Amino acid sequence: MNKLILLLLILSVMTGCASKPRISDISPFGPDTYKIKAFSNQGEEDKLAIEEAYKYCESLGKHFMPVQGEDMYLQYSLIFSCLDEDDPALKRPAKGIELVK
Repeated sequence: MNKLILLLLILSVMTGCASKPRISDISPFGPDTYKIKAFSNQGEEDKLAIEEAYKYCESLGKHFMPVQGEDMYLQYSLIFSCLDEDDPALKRPAKGIELVK
């Protein structure tokens, strides 16, 4: 009986570790600027957040421009802008995206 309980406990812990990645709703964060968070235990939080932000800007007919990314344990927070093609801010950043640790 104790072995069965131990086995069930181990299985429940393993199931919790294999949870699906989640993405928060996109929130306004200023003029043409937004924030999104991705949660995952598979090491792909940044990729998920960037892909979702890119798709969001594309749905608005605008271009994705990352502003700041913050990599935290099992989550990634991204601030980004959706800019028109002729927006002067739509250029390659001199130093790249600011990554906060």
